Amino acid sequence: MSRQTTTNRLSLVAAMVLLSPAPAADDSRTLRTNPFSNPYIGDMETTKEEVLKAPAAIVYELRGTMTAGANSQADIDGIILAIGEDIGGYTLVSVGLREVVLDKDGEQKILSLDLDNRNPPNE
Repeated sequence: MSRQTTTNRLSLVAAMVLLSPAPAADDSRTLRTNPFSNPYIGDMETTKEEVLKAPAAIVYELRGTMTAGANSQADIDGIILAIGEDIGGYTLVSVGLREVVLDKDGEQKILSLDLDNRNPPNE
């Protein structure tokens, strides 16, 4: 086989490898780290277990949202929750750009990022 033929075949193989489609991404994975966390105050954050065991009367603070369809998540009191997860007896049912909806036995609670609407204690 000539040197030119070998070079052409190697070039063809290299092009096929470079142009082959990438494997499909797995959209079912959730974040493994808190994208809202501040590394400078990490020791001050509440653990997820502490928040989940807290009484339902507690006033929750919505710190951020990440909308991604069924994979949407919210940062509530420093805890990242996916849709369907519970916090203090409430289930996260929807995540919007600036608010989330929590449900407990048909009673819905809306948490908002807007300062003037932030979780009044008598809800």
